[in-house]
Amino acid sequence: AIRTRMTVASADHSRWLPPLAVLIGGEVGFSSAGAGAIGGIALLNLTKPAPPQVVGTDMVFGLVVSTLGGGLHLVAGHYDPVMTTRLIVGGLAGAVFGASMSSVLPHRPLRMALSIWLATLGAQLCWKGLF
Repeated sequence: AIRTRMTVASADHSRWLPPLAVLIGGEVGFSSAGAGAIGGIALLNLTKPAPPQVVGTDMVFGLVVSTLGGGLHLVAGHYDPVMTTRLIVGGLAGAVFGASMSSVLPHRPLRMALSIWLATLGAQLCWKGLF
């Protein structure tokens, strides 16, 4: 019985998601960098859903947070329309491709690949932020 309780307790750490989401949301509001990397790593390591669910959950979270932060920057005029259009075109194509692939690839290797990729992106963001 003790082992079962310990296993269940260590399997779900989702209680940490709200405080992490506050930090991620604040970071997105002033820098826009890293929400996907930080949120993805948090979801991959604190929860146990399949990678497509992690990606989808992280993207919906990012959509809501980015819509709020981006809307405030849009109203304030803090954006470049040409650059924004180019990013949207490329981002939409990449999102369609990535969403299609995430439901086809095997879950365990995809989870490992996502963890490595997101950790690398997060480390790069920290490195560039410091140096």
